[in-house]
Amino acid sequence: MVKIINLKSGEVRTKKKKPLPKCEICNTDVNDDGMSGKIGMLPISFCGICTIGIVNMLVEKGRN
Repeated sequence: MVKIINLKSGEVRTKKKKPLPKCEICNTDVNDDGMSGKIGMLPISFCGICTIGIVNMLVEKGRN
C-alpha cells in the first residue's frame, strides 16, 4: 500500500500497488531486470534469468 498525502489539504489516502507480473516459465515475480510485453494479443512476462536463457538458446540455435 502506498500513502498519498495532499500537501494543501493534509488529506491522506492509500493506494494499492499494482502486483508484479509472474514469469511464464518459473512463476517468480518479474522485476526491473525482466521483460513484459505482448506477442500479438497475448500478454507475456519473463524474469531476468529466463530471458537470458531464452536469448542464449536462440544464439546457439543461430550458430548451428
